[in-house]
Amino acid sequence: MSKKKRTKNILLVIVVGVILFVVLNIGTYVISGKNVIEYFRADKKTELNGIWNELKGGRGQSVTIDNYTIALEGYLFEDKTNDGYVCFSVKRKGYDMRDETAGEIKIFGQDGIFGENNRFMIDVVGTRMSDTIFIKEKDIMYIYYKFDVDNYEEFSNEILLCDSKTGGKDWRYRDNAIYIYELEDNIDDLSELESKYAKE
Repeated sequence: MSKKKRTKNILLVIVVGVILFVVLNIGTYVISGKNVIEYFRADKKTELNGIWNELKGGRGQSVTIDNYTIALEGYLFEDKTNDGYVCFSVKRKGYDMRDETAGEIKIFGQDGIFGENNRFMIDVVGTRMSDTIFIKEKDIMYIYYKFDVDNYEEFSNEILLCDSKTGGKDWRYRDNAIYIYELEDNIDDLSELESKYAKE
Protein backbone atom coordinates (compact mmCIF):
# COMPACT_ATOMS: atom_id res chain seq x y z
CA MET A 1 0.00 0.00 0.00
CA SER A 2 1.33 3.39 -0.98
CA LYS A 3 2.05 6.07 1.59
CA LYS A 4 -0.70 8.24 0.09
CA LYS A 5 -3.31 5.47 0.44
CA ARG A 6 -2.21 4.72 4.02
CA THR A 7 -2.58 8.41 4.93
CA LYS A 8 -6.06 8.47 3.37
CA ASN A 9 -7.10 5.37 5.34
CA ILE A 10 -5.81 6.86 8.60
CA LEU A 11 -7.69 10.09 7.93
CA LEU A 12 -10.86 8.12 7.11
CA VAL A 13 -10.63 6.20 10.40
CA ILE A 14 -10.12 9.46 12.33
CA VAL A 15 -13.09 11.15 10.61
CA VAL A 16 -15.37 8.12 11.24
CA GLY A 17 -14.22 8.07 14.88
CA VAL A 18 -15.00 11.78 15.33
CA ILE A 19 -18.44 11.36 13.72
CA LEU A 20 -19.24 8.36 15.97
CA PHE A 21 -18.12 10.29 19.05
CA VAL A 22 -20.32 13.26 18.13
CA VAL A 23 -23.35 11.02 17.43
CA LEU A 24 -22.84 9.13 20.71
CA ASN A 25 -22.49 12.43 22.58
CA ILE A 26 -25.72 13.81 21.13
CA GLY A 27 -27.65 10.56 21.79
CA THR A 28 -26.31 10.21 25.32
CA TYR A 29 -27.03 13.86 26.12
CA VAL A 30 -30.62 13.58 24.85
CA ILE A 31 -31.23 10.47 26.99
CA SER A 32 -29.29 11.27 30.17
CA GLY A 33 -28.40 14.97 30.10
CA LYS A 34 -24.68 14.06 30.21
CA ASN A 35 -22.04 13.77 27.51
CA VAL A 36 -20.45 10.34 26.88
CA ILE A 37 -17.47 10.94 29.18
CA GLU A 38 -19.64 12.29 32.01
CA TYR A 39 -22.09 9.40 31.57
CA PHE A 40 -19.48 6.67 31.96
CA ARG A 41 -17.65 8.48 34.75
CA ALA A 42 -20.85 9.24 36.67
CA ASP A 43 -20.85 7.97 40.23
CA LYS A 44 -23.66 5.52 40.94
CA LYS A 45 -24.42 7.66 43.99
CA THR A 46 -26.26 10.00 41.64
CA GLU A 47 -28.96 7.31 41.44
CA LEU A 48 -29.72 7.82 45.12
CA ASN A 49 -32.07 10.58 46.16
CA GLY A 50 -32.09 12.30 49.55
CA ILE A 51 -34.34 9.78 51.26
CA TRP A 52 -31.28 7.56 51.77
CA ASN A 53 -29.78 10.25 54.04
CA GLU A 54 -32.75 9.79 56.39
CA LEU A 55 -31.94 6.18 57.33
CA LYS A 56 -31.74 5.39 61.03
CA GLY A 57 -29.27 3.08 62.83
CA GLY A 58 -29.18 -0.64 62.22
CA ARG A 59 -28.64 -1.53 65.91
CA GLY A 60 -25.34 -3.33 65.27
CA GLN A 61 -26.79 -6.19 63.27
CA SER A 62 -23.81 -7.72 61.49
CA VAL A 63 -22.54 -11.14 60.46
CA THR A 64 -19.17 -12.45 59.29
CA ILE A 65 -19.18 -15.38 56.87
CA ASP A 66 -15.82 -16.60 55.60
CA ASN A 67 -14.01 -13.34 54.75
CA TYR A 68 -17.23 -11.30 54.29
CA THR A 69 -18.68 -8.97 56.93
CA ILE A 70 -22.21 -7.84 56.06
CA ALA A 71 -23.72 -5.18 58.35
CA LEU A 72 -27.05 -3.38 58.47
CA GLU A 73 -26.02 0.28 58.40
CA GLY A 74 -29.45 1.89 58.62
CA TYR A 75 -33.02 1.67 57.48
CA LEU A 76 -36.47 3.20 57.29
CA PHE A 77 -39.37 0.85 57.90
CA GLU A 78 -43.07 1.60 58.24
CA ASP A 79 -45.01 -1.18 59.94
CA LYS A 80 -48.45 -0.27 58.60
CA THR A 81 -47.37 -0.54 54.95
CA ASN A 82 -44.45 -2.95 55.46
CA ASP A 83 -42.35 -0.94 53.02
CA GLY A 84 -38.78 0.07 53.63
CA TYR A 85 -35.39 1.41 52.61
CA VAL A 86 -32.31 -0.42 53.84
CA CYS A 87 -28.55 0.11 53.54
CA PHE A 88 -26.03 -2.69 54.08
CA SER A 89 -22.25 -2.49 54.07
CA VAL A 90 -20.11 -5.35 52.81
CA LYS A 91 -16.43 -5.74 53.60
CA ARG A 92 -14.18 -8.54 52.42
CA LYS A 93 -10.85 -8.89 54.12
CA GLY A 94 -7.93 -8.30 51.76
CA TYR A 95 -10.15 -7.68 48.73
CA ASP A 96 -10.74 -4.63 46.55
CA MET A 97 -14.53 -4.24 46.72
CA ARG A 98 -14.56 -2.42 43.38
CA ASP A 99 -13.98 -5.88 41.85
CA GLU A 100 -16.79 -7.56 43.81
CA THR A 101 -19.49 -9.42 41.89
CA ALA A 102 -22.77 -7.60 42.54
CA GLY A 103 -26.08 -7.19 40.74
CA GLU A 104 -25.07 -9.05 37.59
CA ILE A 105 -27.92 -11.56 37.79
CA LYS A 106 -31.42 -11.99 39.21
CA ILE A 107 -32.58 -15.09 41.07
CA PHE A 108 -36.27 -15.72 41.72
CA GLY A 109 -36.94 -12.13 40.61
CA GLN A 110 -34.54 -10.73 43.22
CA ASP A 111 -31.63 -8.51 42.23
CA GLY A 112 -29.93 -8.27 45.64
CA ILE A 113 -27.36 -10.86 44.57
CA PHE A 114 -23.66 -10.42 45.35
CA GLY A 115 -20.46 -12.15 46.41
CA GLU A 116 -18.10 -14.66 44.88
CA ASN A 117 -20.01 -16.94 42.48
CA ASN A 118 -23.17 -14.91 43.30
CA ARG A 119 -23.39 -16.74 46.59
CA PHE A 120 -25.36 -14.20 48.69
CA MET A 121 -28.89 -12.95 48.26
CA ILE A 122 -30.83 -10.35 50.24
CA ASP A 123 -34.48 -11.36 50.38
CA VAL A 124 -37.64 -10.05 52.00
CA VAL A 125 -40.33 -12.71 52.19
CA GLY A 126 -43.63 -11.42 50.82
CA THR A 127 -42.21 -8.68 48.58
CA ARG A 128 -43.79 -7.86 45.26
CA MET A 129 -40.81 -5.77 44.22
CA SER A 130 -37.37 -4.64 45.30
CA ASP A 131 -34.78 -2.28 43.85
CA THR A 132 -31.09 -2.59 44.56
CA ILE A 133 -28.19 -0.20 43.94
CA PHE A 134 -24.61 -1.30 44.64
CA ILE A 135 -21.99 1.37 45.38
CA LYS A 136 -18.45 -0.03 45.28
CA GLU A 137 -15.46 1.61 46.93
CA LYS A 138 -11.99 0.19 47.51
CA ASP A 139 -12.52 -1.11 51.05
CA ILE A 140 -16.31 -1.32 51.24
CA MET A 141 -19.41 -1.92 49.15
CA TYR A 142 -22.79 -0.43 50.04
CA ILE A 143 -26.06 -2.08 49.10
CA TYR A 144 -29.07 0.22 48.93
CA TYR A 145 -32.19 -1.95 48.98
CA LYS A 146 -35.80 -0.72 48.67
CA PHE A 147 -38.64 -3.16 49.18
CA ASP A 148 -42.45 -3.13 49.01
CA VAL A 149 -44.31 -5.95 50.75
CA ASP A 150 -47.37 -7.37 49.03
CA ASN A 151 -48.09 -10.51 51.02
CA TYR A 152 -48.43 -9.31 54.62
CA GLU A 153 -49.11 -12.81 55.95
CA GLU A 154 -45.70 -14.06 54.82
CA PHE A 155 -43.76 -11.03 56.00
CA SER A 156 -42.44 -10.87 59.59
CA ASN A 157 -40.32 -7.68 59.80
CA GLU A 158 -37.22 -9.53 58.65
CA ILE A 159 -34.65 -9.39 55.90
CA LEU A 160 -32.99 -12.67 55.07
CA LEU A 161 -29.37 -13.08 54.09
CA CYS A 162 -29.21 -16.31 52.12
CA ASP A 163 -26.01 -18.11 51.15
CA SER A 164 -26.02 -20.69 48.35
CA LYS A 165 -22.60 -21.94 49.46
CA THR A 166 -23.66 -23.03 52.96
CA GLY A 167 -27.48 -23.10 52.85
CA GLY A 168 -27.97 -26.36 50.98
CA LYS A 169 -30.39 -26.95 48.11
CA ASP A 170 -33.12 -24.92 49.84
CA TRP A 171 -30.72 -22.09 50.63
CA ARG A 172 -33.27 -19.37 49.85
CA TYR A 173 -35.76 -20.38 52.53
CA ARG A 174 -36.00 -18.68 55.91
CA ASP A 175 -35.02 -21.78 57.88
CA ASN A 176 -31.76 -21.98 55.94
CA ALA A 177 -30.93 -18.27 55.91
CA ILE A 178 -27.38 -17.62 57.10
CA TYR A 179 -28.53 -14.51 59.00
CA ILE A 180 -31.77 -12.65 59.69
CA TYR A 181 -31.85 -8.88 60.13
CA GLU A 182 -34.78 -7.66 62.21
CA LEU A 183 -36.57 -4.40 61.48
CA GLU A 184 -38.54 -2.22 63.86
CA ASP A 185 -41.12 0.39 62.87
CA ASN A 186 -39.11 3.64 62.87
CA ILE A 187 -41.12 6.09 60.74
CA ASP A 188 -44.73 7.27 60.98
CA ASP A 189 -45.42 8.16 57.35
CA LEU A 190 -42.97 6.83 54.78
CA SER A 191 -45.07 8.05 51.84
CA GLU A 192 -44.79 11.63 53.08
CA LEU A 193 -41.00 11.35 53.15
CA GLU A 194 -41.02 9.75 49.69
CA SER A 195 -43.11 12.64 48.35
CA LYS A 196 -40.58 15.10 49.78
CA TYR A 197 -37.78 13.58 47.69
CA ALA A 198 -39.81 12.46 44.65
CA LYS A 199 -38.79 15.47 42.56
CA GLU A 200 -35.04 14.89 42.96
